[in-house]
Amino acid sequence: PGDLCNDGAALFLNDLFTESTTPGGVWTSSNAPAGTLTGPVFNPFALPAGTYSVTYTVQPPAGDPATCGPASSTHLINVNEAPWAEVLSGTQTCNRGIDGTIVDLSELIVGGDLNGTWTDVYGSGASGSFPILDFENVPPALYEFTYTTNSATYPCTEETFTVTVLVKDCAVKNVLIPNAISPNEDGVNDELVVIGEYLDDMEFFVYDRWGQLIFESYSLDNLWDGTHKGEPVDLGVYVYYAYITFDDGVTKLFKGNVTVVR
Repeated sequence: PGDLCNDGAALFLNDLFTESTTPGGVWTSSNAPAGTLTGPVFNPFALPAGTYSVTYTVQPPAGDPATCGPASSTHLINVNEAPWAEVLSGTQTCNRGIDGTIVDLSELIVGGDLNGTWTDVYGSGASGSFPILDFENVPPALYEFTYTTNSATYPCTEETFTVTVLVKDCAVKNVLIPNAISPNEDGVNDELVVIGEYLDDMEFFVYDRWGQLIFESYSLDNLWDGTHKGEPVDLGVYVYYAYITFDDGVTKLFKGNVTVVR
């Protein structure tokens, strides 16, 4: 009768009858586990792969000569193993930063068919080749990938699994602002610089000890040079507030003291 898959539909054995088959017989199997046969229905679900023998036996009608014994017909059914894989639901990574941006999707396959194929469902923009992808500079989002087994034997069909990769922006949102400047025009530490990565914009304010605003800037390029209205400020401690906007749109406040020395 052909092949079956051990995750597929049951076979109605009476469909094997020819026009000359006498109805009313009984189906049996010499090697199928108990419960596989229910009347004329052969259920291959979860059976070990292999060849199973089924026999149809019909008794002679009442009144036939004693010499007429039962008639039987045996058929072989091949049950094939359905492909399977144990696949984790997903993982996450960064699109930059010290935590790394590379994902090995094969680490999500923890059992079964390890030789399947991968598909980037919506085109994440990750570089590299399956199963190892690099998500550097990929926009933060949840991306879908599919894994399809590569071990099916007819009539079994390949299994496809969906996994996700959550891409996060892991930029280190930190800056370094010196705690002292020496604005003596020697070209060294003359300005209060702001050092950091992924900076996009800045609002910067400097106050003296009495709370008077003596400097303000709305640009990363406009730095305090230790002056107020064009004149050098007195030596001493000043307070700064820096509102830094990073390239992902996040704004953080950094504040502290800076000492002016010469």
